[in-house]
Amino acid sequence: MNLFMAIVSIVVPFIYIFGGILFTFNPPQYGSRGISYRTRRSQLSQKTWDYSNHSFGVVSIFLGIYLAAFTGLIDAFLKYVVSVYAWVITAAVIAVQIIFVLIPINYIEKHLKVYFDENGDDMYPDTLEIKDKKSDDDWDDWSTWPGDEEQDKRDGWVDWDTWLKNKDEELDKQKKASAKNVEDDSEHSTDE
Repeated sequence: MNLFMAIVSIVVPFIYIFGGILFTFNPPQYGSRGISYRTRRSQLSQKTWDYSNHSFGVVSIFLGIYLAAFTGLIDAFLKYVVSVYAWVITAAVIAVQIIFVLIPINYIEKHLKVYFDENGDDMYPDTLEIKDKKSDDDWDDWSTWPGDEEQDKRDGWVDWDTWLKNKDEELDKQKKASAKNVEDDSEHSTDE
């Protein structure tokens, strides 16, 4: 196994990693004709475009890392193989690496079918992380939801402090009742 063969076999995983970083941190503009993740579903709307290109980048990074590790193991093994067979195995590894680009495509297309309808609109808008989505972090008072306060009062859950106070009083009553039962039992036993 020579150094040139090791470099040749590791090129495809590094292309995946480098391309994934580009797609993740500098995604292509919507509808661009350059290098981008461009399928029928990904071009339905801006949201599908952003989701598919960003997802393709992230999956490509991880795929490149796994393929680099796998290729490194194969390259370590190839130093014990005859040179002619090592080149054949290296060519097979590179072919498998290239075919593995179908994994992110299959993954993203399945998710586009699940998360977006045929018009490119969100089917589950609360589960997707889309840029410029307003955060719920600025919601100050969750107890102001309509009907919650009335339902809580009916259920006896006015607030945590009141609930805790009521629970403590209930436990005190139980302790007093059990202590009284113990006293009554002891009086009955001494009377006999």
